Amino acid sequence: MKKIITIFLMLATSVAIYAQGIPDPSNEAAGALGFIQNVGQVINTDNNQVTDINYHSIHAIPKSYYQNNKINFVYAKFAKDTINHDTLARLDMTWIADGYGNSSTPSVYETTDEKVNYYLAHCNSGCDQLNKYNGLLYENIYDNIDMRMYSNNVGYKIYFVVRPGGNPQHLRMLFDGQTSLDVSLDLLTINIGGNSFSLPGGIAYEYDASGTSVLPWTPQFSLNTNGTVEVTGGAYNTNKTLVYELGGVAKGGLDMKNIDWSVYFGGEGEDEFYDVDVNSIGAPQAAGYTFSAKIPMVTGFFIFQAKLHTAGSSDILVAKFNTNLSLAWSTYYGGTGNDGFKYSSEKYGISLDNNGNAFIAAPTMSTDIIKVNVSGSYQDLVNNGIDNIIARFNQNGQLNWSTYFGGEDNGVFPHFNGDIIVDKTTNQFYITGVDSKILPVNPGTPAYMVLKKLPSDEGAYITKFNSNLQPIWSTYYGKSGEANKISSLELDPSGKLLVTGSAPVTGNIPSKVPTGSYTQNYGGGNTDAFVTRFETNLDINWSTYIGGEDDDKGNTIITAKNDKIVILGTTYVFSGSGTFPIFKTSVTNVFNQNTFGGQTSNTYGDATICTFDANSNKENFTYLGGVAGEDLNYAACANNGSNVFLAGSTHSNNFPIPSISNQATNNFFVGTTQNFSPPNDWRGSDVYIMGLNKDFVPEWTTFYGSNYLDVFWADVSYDKNVFFVGSAGATDFPTTSSGLAFAGSTPVGGGGRDAIISRANLSGSTLNLKEEVKVNNNITFYPNPAQNSVIINSKTAIRSIYIYDLLGKLIKEENIVTNKTNSLEMDINYLKFGIYIVRLEDVFGTANTFKFIKN
Repeated sequence: MKKIITIFLMLATSVAIYAQGIPDPSNEAAGALGFIQNVGQVINTDNNQVTDINYHSIHAIPKSYYQNNKINFVYAKFAKDTINHDTLARLDMTWIADGYGNSSTPSVYETTDEKVNYYLAHCNSGCDQLNKYNGLLYENIYDNIDMRMYSNNVGYKIYFVVRPGGNPQHLRMLFDGQTSLDVSLDLLTINIGGNSFSLPGGIAYEYDASGTSVLPWTPQFSLNTNGTVEVTGGAYNTNKTLVYELGGVAKGGLDMKNIDWSVYFGGEGEDEFYDVDVNSIGAPQAAGYTFSAKIPMVTGFFIFQAKLHTAGSSDILVAKFNTNLSLAWSTYYGGTGNDGFKYSSEKYGISLDNNGNAFIAAPTMSTDIIKVNVSGSYQDLVNNGIDNIIARFNQNGQLNWSTYFGGEDNGVFPHFNGDIIVDKTTNQFYITGVDSKILPVNPGTPAYMVLKKLPSDEGAYITKFNSNLQPIWSTYYGKSGEANKISSLELDPSGKLLVTGSAPVTGNIPSKVPTGSYTQNYGGGNTDAFVTRFETNLDINWSTYIGGEDDDKGNTIITAKNDKIVILGTTYVFSGSGTFPIFKTSVTNVFNQNTFGGQTSNTYGDATICTFDANSNKENFTYLGGVAGEDLNYAACANNGSNVFLAGSTHSNNFPIPSISNQATNNFFVGTTQNFSPPNDWRGSDVYIMGLNKDFVPEWTTFYGSNYLDVFWADVSYDKNVFFVGSAGATDFPTTSSGLAFAGSTPVGGGGRDAIISRANLSGSTLNLKEEVKVNNNITFYPNPAQNSVIINSKTAIRSIYIYDLLGKLIKEENIVTNKTNSLEMDINYLKFGIYIVRLEDVFGTANTFKFIKN
């Protein structure tokens, strides 16, 4: 086989854009690799021009050459002396094998500004000013299937584009000339003469005119006995175009261990994320506000509102990321006034339904914000000064319903100081806020309903909408006097609504204490925190104050495994010592700070944490804070293993992070505080994270940030990941990204603020464990249902594992007798959704079977 070699001198400038005709779900620009037409510059080892080469690559290792129906990859090493020999290694790849595949001639797309010149003896004419192209296209390599070559910043990418009518089961690659092929499910590694390069499985997505959707599975590789490598995938809508995007994995950022993604999101103005939720496959979506005229957006994606409505005013900001953390879409939403921006510390909300629609609730001062009506839905067309806006965006980022929601007050402050939550079972949702007039509805079935306006002309309200977007229950919350504030809503596993917030006077919340439940009278100060649980018919089930003699408020309420209730709040002290009702359980090493750490000036408070069991009995009440105050503490979530994750903001350089000896062995990131200047200045704060197990014993604690004001407003858990959102006020907030993940925007620094989003990956840690399912006295496994993997524990060493579908077809076989392990984690990412049967054999030949659900 003659080897191909090209010797050339290049003078070039470059501009890169994305692959023509394919949506960009990863928001990733082209890499430096490019393609040049062969007009005579390519010669072989006999110094003869190679006419059957149509195009070749530049800036690439290995170098690649493109013929009809075939691609050649070549490694070349030229000796610098007369002793050693030049070495060449070549690999050929085609798609024509086993009776499949069509003849195809490559063509180029995406011309750049780069020009390439070849000054060679055999190129006496026509080998200069050649265009560089970003991509190559082989059309119809199988019926209705194209192949495109592209690159990111670390190497080659291959796209298989399956148009409607194409059969993805035909996809295969035949290699010749390799030393070896190493195939795992999600990685193809090719060894050529002592060199190797890899092709990860990447992502799969489908698209049509309505938009792009990343699929909940990834392309997988399998090696046939004849040397062909098949590319397989899962279910998709065959009426849409399917894309397998196989590519090199880019890496970058700091080594933050289990904080595997941490990025800025914003533009030249002030930006902030207030809340975050995830859809059914773990794709996060965040909402906040922006003053920036240019935020990160996906090229080629139809954006609902692509520009800031009015310079100098804020718009609501909504951004969705794919499961691989690439940017799916982002959009502005606003009018001529300030939208989404608030003058107080309370956050607002985003919540997703079971169809992937995102419900946003935020303040608006605009009278001309876009409103979309749905037949039969509630519509309020008039903004009375400062109203709420309720908006629903579909999974492709398009607004499909919105309405004003508020009273007749023209006050200075936005009236939305609350939350929104969707019942993902019924798609009904609740909204809460503070306003002067709520929507009148028929005071029928729900038992708790207060329709009379409070004497203060303002009050906290709760409104329930059905799945048809119609209000079916609306009530003020409270009895008399000053207005209450509800800051957080939660639905327990039985569908009962839980609320927390602050109440300003005694007797201002409904009183209801079931036998054995925790109860407390109003403690004093300007406000007390409270918790109220409603029955499913919206009568009051349980309601009590929580607080001491000074100011207290409840910020966020969540439920954890076994109906545990957790409330994260704030307490302040005017003078003396704090009197918050501290209570410590008997659990060894439970987190409990029994003394107030802030300042006795009602300026710097402590966070408070209160936990209750399923019977509303108190479990653990504690302070959390140092000398300078922890008053922005709203982020709380729980995962399926009943672990609780708290996050927020600390101004204190003596914040009481518990010392945990095994954090390093669990690969947990443990940061250090910034040097606030001056010490304890309110302008300097860091974010903190506390991960606690089901007994509220800390297993991971950290804090980190920039040298200005940083805060996490919200977090949400999905499987092995926890997402945190907020804002950072300087350019040195720790960032990291890898693979196809969105790499972040340039931070504004100075006095501005940028939104931030981070992800903690808990794979392999005890904070991610789900409760074990016992098969028998010898075997347990978890989780079930499972998303990415199943962990199996056996009292005897495991020899073999077999996975079958419900029809008895063997999906996977794994022999592990040489490892003689009693515990293993089995990857199930490659499985489609459904029920599977596992047959487990130990080293003594004993077999056990059990079922699990892949979701």
